[in-house]
Amino acid sequence: MEDALNLLDGLDIDIPDEVLAGGGEEHASSTAEFFGPYHLIQEVGAGGVARVFRGRHIHPRYAETTFAVKILHEQLSRDPQVLNLFRHEAYVLAMLNHPNIVKTFEAGVVDTELFIAMEYIDGRDLDDMVSRCQRGRIKIPISVALHIVGETLKGLAYAHDLADADGNRLALVHRDVNPANVFLSYDGRVKLGDFGVAAIAAGRVEKSRELAGKVGYFAPEQLAGDKVDHRADIFATGVMLYEVVCGVRLFDASDADKVMRLNRRAKIPKPSKVHSNLPLGLEEVMLRALERRPADRFSNAREMLAALASFLPDSASMPLAVGAMMRKVFLREHVVELQLREGLAGIGRDRGSGQLISLYSCDERAQAAFNELLLSRGYRVETHATCDTLAASVAGSNAPAMVLVDVCSEGFSVEAVNGAVGHTQRAVPVVAFSDGLELEWIRAAHAVGAVDLLFKPFNVERVLTSVRAAVTGAVRLQSGIDSHRESIRQVKPKVLLISSDLDLSTRLSTDLVARNFDVDVSPDSVEGIERSHHSSYQAVIYDAHPTSPADRLFAGQFRSQPGIGLVPIVYLADSEARSLFAGVDADRSAVRIRNDPAVVLVETINRLRADVRLGRTFVRYTTEFPVEMRFGGQVFAGEAIDISRGGVMLRCDQMLPIGTAVGFRLRPQGFQPIEGNARVVRVDLPGKAEETKAGIGVEFESFFRKGETDLIAFLGTLDRTPPRRQTVILGAPPPRK
Repeated sequence: MEDALNLLDGLDIDIPDEVLAGGGEEHASSTAEFFGPYHLIQEVGAGGVARVFRGRHIHPRYAETTFAVKILHEQLSRDPQVLNLFRHEAYVLAMLNHPNIVKTFEAGVVDTELFIAMEYIDGRDLDDMVSRCQRGRIKIPISVALHIVGETLKGLAYAHDLADADGNRLALVHRDVNPANVFLSYDGRVKLGDFGVAAIAAGRVEKSRELAGKVGYFAPEQLAGDKVDHRADIFATGVMLYEVVCGVRLFDASDADKVMRLNRRAKIPKPSKVHSNLPLGLEEVMLRALERRPADRFSNAREMLAALASFLPDSASMPLAVGAMMRKVFLREHVVELQLREGLAGIGRDRGSGQLISLYSCDERAQAAFNELLLSRGYRVETHATCDTLAASVAGSNAPAMVLVDVCSEGFSVEAVNGAVGHTQRAVPVVAFSDGLELEWIRAAHAVGAVDLLFKPFNVERVLTSVRAAVTGAVRLQSGIDSHRESIRQVKPKVLLISSDLDLSTRLSTDLVARNFDVDVSPDSVEGIERSHHSSYQAVIYDAHPTSPADRLFAGQFRSQPGIGLVPIVYLADSEARSLFAGVDADRSAVRIRNDPAVVLVETINRLRADVRLGRTFVRYTTEFPVEMRFGGQVFAGEAIDISRGGVMLRCDQMLPIGTAVGFRLRPQGFQPIEGNARVVRVDLPGKAEETKAGIGVEFESFFRKGETDLIAFLGTLDRTPPRRQTVILGAPPPRK
């Protein structure tokens, strides 16, 4: 690929017609460690259409992003019909930007192999979940099942509603909605994938028995080879809804031919005959989606979603439940993922290191069981039957590394637990545990800001994995804070708080300052975005009260400013209004209740920042200009190689220890010198070539005069992101005037 600079800002297309001119020789890209600009880390899947690899991009701008690189099989890449279809589908994929759809970053060709680079989902697909639950005789709670299908329908509704700038519907049909294309992450996200590959495979069903498992989800008209529309996706979603709610395969047979016959002719059993506790009215929705005649089904995903709306649980708290199911059902796979993602491979799998854990529960049996287990693994444990003693422990000089909270405990109160944990001067992770995945316990766990939810029957390794992950995250976070405290100058995370409520902004800003944050308060989003032209923030708290449809647009507007990148955004909303923000900008954002204490918001921000290693968020731009560094009374020269709102990477002859405080003067072309103070955070040794100098990465701490404003203006000249093709969602609410 000639240019990867705009990789994350849209879909780059580089598919030359010469792709078919290559010979039959093998290409190193099929087996090499690198595939074009991607470093392939491991193969994570393969099927009749493509192989999928976990990988990273070589460009420094995307160094912290993990990709799923799908490489189509060579025979497909050489098929002229597939090439034309691929080129068309690539442009369609560029328009699909929704939190419930797997994002496509790039599509193109390396040598003669077509590929698609997508976001990597650290989890499994719904088909794996259903199969594993059936083998283990684990019942998927109906609230979890409905939430998964509801989130899938949100993504599908977005695709069905997609229109061009003139308002003409694109009539996009997925054609391959099935559990294998619904992806569930270990943190509870639900995403629909494989829009493009579904179309490529559509004409090859009869040629591949590997698709036998998919034909059970094809609508009758699709099996007959007739023209399909949105209603074919509705039938597939209906089959999937039936299976996850009832826990059985609807068209269950040993081979594709038998599945097709059942699909075409078999009478569909009433869901109430299989599941005795269906909510009243849900069966009618399920059966309407499964009607054999397209005219009798819902016309599109939005209509089906509206029919299901009254049965869907509050989407704000449900990712915690989906994540809890995933981590339990795929325990060993999750442990491996943690080792890769969180660095737990270097930590003792079986024993703690004396960290203190506070346990809140009135259940003496629970106290005894958790106490015995954790003590046997090297942890120290304090048990608390009241929130008063818990508050004293958390506020003490020897604060716990984490808190275990029994949300089923007699006398449990969200307000009391939040008040107790809110006494701490640093964020203490909370892991909740309950008797099951009932909605009231899911909501309670979410309300106390739990990072995980354990539910009965408890599994020893599952409990220990959750504790290790929470403690490790807390230790990593605290070690970073401690290292800053030992520095000559401490860099405080800067938060932009947008609220017109004086009482709320005063309460939160006071508490955040006490927790070592710098806070800027803005009364509205217009002024908040204007402030981003002069200052950079590590997080934004947006008070959506009173709620307006325009509030949903804020994240996109804010992140469109030069260099902002994926700065965490926390929406504050009233309890009854939180559902309005379901699915809004799911990457690095969250929705919390307006009366949440600051400690819960801090924990939420820290979790969002941890999505990228070291909390890096700002866009990094490749550039070249002179830089002067001041240290120890001396001035030495260097050359910038990339820059962001947060810092600059340069080449120079001088090597300084990490943590060294320095002064800097940037000399970008066309701007006055930009000066300030910084700290060395990275040192790369010189390369073997004589002309290669050391690499020094510095983090900006402060600017002189209007230096930060000038820096942001300079970044605006580097942001060559082309305007995205305008798309509209028909029926979307108009922006606030």
